[in-house]
Amino acid sequence: MAAPVAAADSGASGTPNLPLCLLVLGMAGSRKNTFLQRLKRHLNRQSCPPYVINLDLAMHEVPFPPNIRDTV
Repeated sequence: MAAPVAAADSGASGTPNLPLCLLVLGMAGSRKNTFLQRLKRHLNRQSCPPYVINLDLAMHEVPFPPNIRDTV
């Protein structure tokens, strides 16, 4: 796997690499938080720490530390 590229660097096409936004939705119990926990761990190991916002109304505790924790 290639090393992460900073947002200001240009990609192969010469266009700048913009930040990626990933929205995870799913039914209750579909392992969304488990997926996010593993994705966050992977990105941290790649020296590309994500900014995580958790808006899960039903979860009182999540298995990873989000940057922002709120309910909607």
